[in-house]
Amino acid sequence: MRRFRFAILLLLAVMLHTFPILCASEELPQEEAPAASGWGLYFGLLHSHTAQSGGQGTPEEAFRAASEVEGLDFFALTDYSDTFDNSLDASINEDASLISTRWAEGKAAASAVTDGDFVGLYGYEIAWGNGLGHITTFATSGFQSWQQEPYRLFRTGLQNYYDTLTTAEHSVSMFNHPGSYYGHFQNFSFYQSDYDARLTLLEVGSGSGIDCKFYNTALDKGWHVAPTCNLAEFDGNWAQGSGRTVVYAHSRTEEGILDALENYRAYATQDNDLSLSYSMDGHFMGSRPKRWAVGETADILVTLSDPTDTIGLVEVIADGQSVASETLDSGWGNVTFSLSPEYRYYYLRITQPDGDVAVTAPIWLEGREQAGISGFTCDTALPVQNQPANLALTLYNNEYTPLEIESVELLSRGESLLSLSEEFFLNFGESRTISIPFTSQTLGQTTLTVTIQANLNGAPRVYSQDLTLSFYKSDLVTDLLIDGTHGNPESYPQLAALAVKNQVSVTLETTEITAEMLEKASILVIPTAEIPFEDSFLTLVKTFVDYGGCVILGGNENANVLLESLGSSMRFGDGEVRYLTAFNLSSPWCANLQPGQLYRCSGSVTVGEGEWIVEDALAVEGRIFAGSGPWFSDESLADPKNIWDPPSANRTILSNILGDSQVQLPLTAIADLRSQAPGQVVRIRGYATSGTANPHNTFPDTLYLQDDTGGIAVSPFTEPGISLGTALEITGTLEKEGKNLVLHPISWEALDVSPHRYLPREGDWHELLNPALHGGDLVQVEGKVVSFRFSGENGISELILEGENGNFATVSIEDTIFSGSTGRNLLAEDVRSGRTFRAIGIVSMRADGVSVLRVRNCDEVVYVPALKYFWEPKKVDNPAVGDEIGGWMIALLFSAVAISILRKRRIM
Repeated sequence: MRRFRFAILLLLAVMLHTFPILCASEELPQEEAPAASGWGLYFGLLHSHTAQSGGQGTPEEAFRAASEVEGLDFFALTDYSDTFDNSLDASINEDASLISTRWAEGKAAASAVTDGDFVGLYGYEIAWGNGLGHITTFATSGFQSWQQEPYRLFRTGLQNYYDTLTTAEHSVSMFNHPGSYYGHFQNFSFYQSDYDARLTLLEVGSGSGIDCKFYNTALDKGWHVAPTCNLAEFDGNWAQGSGRTVVYAHSRTEEGILDALENYRAYATQDNDLSLSYSMDGHFMGSRPKRWAVGETADILVTLSDPTDTIGLVEVIADGQSVASETLDSGWGNVTFSLSPEYRYYYLRITQPDGDVAVTAPIWLEGREQAGISGFTCDTALPVQNQPANLALTLYNNEYTPLEIESVELLSRGESLLSLSEEFFLNFGESRTISIPFTSQTLGQTTLTVTIQANLNGAPRVYSQDLTLSFYKSDLVTDLLIDGTHGNPESYPQLAALAVKNQVSVTLETTEITAEMLEKASILVIPTAEIPFEDSFLTLVKTFVDYGGCVILGGNENANVLLESLGSSMRFGDGEVRYLTAFNLSSPWCANLQPGQLYRCSGSVTVGEGEWIVEDALAVEGRIFAGSGPWFSDESLADPKNIWDPPSANRTILSNILGDSQVQLPLTAIADLRSQAPGQVVRIRGYATSGTANPHNTFPDTLYLQDDTGGIAVSPFTEPGISLGTALEITGTLEKEGKNLVLHPISWEALDVSPHRYLPREGDWHELLNPALHGGDLVQVEGKVVSFRFSGENGISELILEGENGNFATVSIEDTIFSGSTGRNLLAEDVRSGRTFRAIGIVSMRADGVSVLRVRNCDEVVYVPALKYFWEPKKVDNPAVGDEIGGWMIALLFSAVAISILRKRRIM
């Protein structure tokens, strides 16, 4: 009988303990899938490659594999157009099948796989290697290549291609993976309405996470584009990863898919089965209603469904900023946002608990004025403290009424730095760039704000835009001078970008090289000369070298007179363009070269008494580097066309040369910074203990870094996508704000090492929570709740815990911090006075002088049930909410009471 009663007791406990789980696993309703034809959502991919682009497989294999992937409705191949046969004779509006067998085979393979259940698309990717970017184009008879004469030059290639696209009616083009790696289309310059009509897509995800930085930039500059998420496969595993472009189309046909892409009815998602749609006052995603066509309060209606995941955070992004949000805790639901229609564009961003992100096409309010600021930049990529720089402010007016500019004011942290009161008018279609001189007396990151007072059609207007720059200390910057005075006035943007990474400032001189310029410079770059070198120039360079200057020379036989004047035994010879792999691996200039890297050059170099770096192509003698042909040209330094290929050997070798000239500060342990005086420039390495990858767990403008000795706040730090544990090297200015040690970053770099996540420190609270000793450190405390406080609708904002030794800890949960898993602050469900809580956070001193523990994730504030302690709990980095043994104990006790009652009633 006792065994029977125990079995009943155990069974009741199991049922009570698992009842909530059984209820939670009930299947959620799902939206009905679109029919095979007719209006509906269709999932696909728009960017993939085969062996034609250096990957694997044939078009037939790619389309066949993609057509067998469950849930995939369309798939596009987009091989590089410069690899097609006879590409230099291609025309976008002519049947390229007549001149290109490969183009014809790709088109045929797409057509062969297309049926009522699947659509094959075939386009091409024009892939500049000079930093302009990559563009994919669909729905054309032929193709173009960057190798064709109109598109080769950096200055004119994009505009000429845009002009060509306007001749291909109903063609659809996509800005591919914009960024510093491939290029960002000269920061989305050259906007015109006819260009805008053909470039309707922008890739926000390409085989990795979704990033909206350049999406917002394009939208802000007037481009009408819908976002896409693709996989850009090269490895033959077509459509196997996570990421989809979803379109709302009138049919699952090529015509239907292309029509949706041309008319912005699309969204990008990392989740392969997330369905969504939204409208604003009846205007569907991708539409462009007039401002007067929506009410004074516009209703944005959103419908979402995900059969395999929770929806999570739903945000409305307007003009690049989040203006409304709501969280859905289930896999489906409807959300309504009522907003004042005061912005130019609105789109949705969904962040799911598993980290997947989805981004929709906007709804544009076309009644908004098309005038204001289209660009705010600095003329140098490496601005230096106390050295003049020029800010370029570009204004535009696409309104039919003249725009009167009354004043321009430059501000920093609310303080006016200068004001320009010159008045002028901009007529319809006009733009003007104003040069604003600026000298920064501060080091590190500075945000400048330009504010324009204007008048349009008799009504006052105010336009404003921010520019964030990082100012370097002059004695930490190496100066590089490019000789553009001998018929070679190229700016070499790839060289300049590589120089910035090594804290080398680049100046192109096209008029005259003077002794004063060379006295300031440490490196002189002399490209292949088209004009003979003057005797005065040879004398200047000889003096420069004699005093320890470094010369990087790219030449042919015409440059031998320069080598001879410098006393060098190296000599140039002529030759064709070629790719080499014979490297002197014992040379320090070949450090970090990897198998598969190629060195691009034209011509040859005889070593003489120098040392060879690349056999027959690049050598060094003293501080003179002689490379045949334009070995540091944009084409030679260009990034690989896909992420699987290694970078060019030219890039690696030149980086070694530039890095050798870099002024390098010694590394300092973070704990040692506490004894240093403010204002010093220091270099540290550590691992991120607070990141910027999850918007629910990000401190505003601040990142925390920790090494084995301690932690520190890095602020301002606004770079997105930094995950916990990421290794970083940061150079910055040391400051103290109260008792908080803060590093104002000048430059930073993510290191290519494995992530590491520190366990929180524990100990005596009196010492542990002292900002002077442990400010910036990740720590853990555990104690009873003495008091707590709410902050509006954000939930619990503060806990006061009392420890076993009578000390107190203030746990701060800021308005921007939520659960990393749910996106909400639900601590109020568990917080009660007298309950024990464990909290992990970062030690800091608040503005009111109170030492606090800054919580980075609500999941790290944990209720510890009183029934837990049958043994010492294991301390973990991110404790789980609740405690299983506590749940079992409560269930068993409840069951025991139930059995006692049943026995008294003689049921058992």
